[in-house]
Amino acid sequence: MDLQEFLLSAELDNYYNDLRDKLRVTTVGHIKYVEDEDLVGIGMTKPEIRRLRQFFKKACPQGAFGKLRKILGKGDSGATSPPALNNSDKPSLITRSSSANRHIIAEDSLSIQKVIGNGEFGVVQQGMWTNERGEKIPVAVKCLAKDKLKTQMTDFLVEAANMCSVDHPHIIQLYGVVLSSDSLMLVTEFAPMRTLLDCLKDKLLGPTFGIPLLCDLALQVADGMAYLENRRLIHRDLAARNILMFAKDKVC
Repeated sequence: MDLQEFLLSAELDNYYNDLRDKLRVTTVGHIKYVEDEDLVGIGMTKPEIRRLRQFFKKACPQGAFGKLRKILGKGDSGATSPPALNNSDKPSLITRSSSANRHIIAEDSLSIQKVIGNGEFGVVQQGMWTNERGEKIPVAVKCLAKDKLKTQMTDFLVEAANMCSVDHPHIIQLYGVVLSSDSLMLVTEFAPMRTLLDCLKDKLLGPTFGIPLLCDLALQVADGMAYLENRRLIHRDLAARNILMFAKDKVC
């Protein structure tokens, strides 16, 4: 449903031009960012604003968004960025931040470089995130495909909310979430060595994974899974293809 059709169904189509031209609202999804005082500024009455909100909730259920925004913090203004890289500048050695540091990321702060795989919800890309301090941090960007926005958005946001609640050296760290009108993205740590399965299948690298190293990696995985269990969370798809290598002796 486009914006004009939406407003017509809410019997508020007389505000279409003002919403578009004065408030820069061009899609139905943009309505969630508009404050009541802005709507009053274009002449809407309180009953009309209530009607707009009611119709918007029906057209775009916000339960999952609301839960996620509460966890991440309201917008970018009060959020803090993740810590800088240490002196070695190795992504695998980034100091892990507290849950208070996870926040909503502006889409224009991301630079996508290439596709590195496919996940449950859509494509996974490698990129560079420029945080508020101007630091460039290598990241992996998990994107929810546009054709799945309606059917899997809630599951995607639930995964994001769960990732926000964990902080463990062997669980992938979420830096933030991109919430735009036509896409959703999870921005996480980037694993430079790909997956454990990729490493084991590599003709040159695979044979160097001896029994002691594999046992140590297995202990790291078990430590991470025990942490999730203590938080009443289940991984659901634990496999070598989903274990990320940050260094030869460190997995997430």
